[in-house]
Amino acid sequence: MWAKCGQSREVFPHPRQRCVLLLCSRTSTTFLGGKRLIGNGLENTPWGDHYLSPGTYQTEEPASDCYWERSDANGNIIDNNFVTLAPSVTVTIAPTDSGFTASGCGTWKLVE
Repeated sequence: MWAKCGQSREVFPHPRQRCVLLLCSRTSTTFLGGKRLIGNGLENTPWGDHYLSPGTYQTEEPASDCYWERSDANGNIIDNNFVTLAPSVTVTIAPTDSGFTASGCGTWKLVE
């Protein structure tokens, strides 16, 4: 039985017990919309999801009635857009951003 990332599991290849730590990357390259904090991707946000790493993200399917916004540490909107209809939507999240919110956009994928 395998453990989740960051947890350990016991293995018994020899009569001695050993504990192996599984290290996994928790930075996701795809995600659904919602509220995300910007960070290194390793810790949980208050909403239970992992932080979103800075980079350029694009929707995987055509967008219809898609709203997105980037915000600073005070919650002020840096940039936003409401897309009524487009083949895809691309947003670059800067390392200086603190939050990203998206609604109705579908699945986002890291492209850069």
